[in-house]
Amino acid sequence: MAEAFLSIDGERVGTDALKIKKAREVADFLLGGVHPWAKLVDCLIVEGREIVVMELSVEVGQAPVHPIDPIERIAAIFGAADDNYPEVLSLRPDFPRVPHLSATEHEFPRGLCLYEERYDDLKLRWTAPNFIERIRGWFRETARGTLHQEDQPLE
Repeated sequence: MAEAFLSIDGERVGTDALKIKKAREVADFLLGGVHPWAKLVDCLIVEGREIVVMELSVEVGQAPVHPIDPIERIAAIFGAADDNYPEVLSLRPDFPRVPHLSATEHEFPRGLCLYEERYDDLKLRWTAPNFIERIRGWFRETARGTLHQEDQPLE
């Protein structure tokens, strides 16, 4: 039986219907099949925002500190204004409460806090491959318990 994931309501579209540059770049990169550990699942449009749903293979090790799955499904949400980081949500209904989650209005889906630098500083060098690897690295380091350093205060 397939694992149930949280769903996102919206209009399902092909990658060619995506108009937000970064959403289209991520979807096209995933669709191209050049990344062996990332797969495009779906594209949606919701209230002017574009969502790219993907599955990422994660190196979790034999004894993970936090229960990160070897395959994680996430949604990356892009706004047309490009004035903030893309929002990244875990679509696992039982995603654990771990360090470096973004504050959200609801308990689920839980948001991943990927960056500490200002978006204005990051966005000029932002690329789809780096974005996907940043997410995979977040999962890997969270599984190992090394994402949050001991001397680092919680937000």
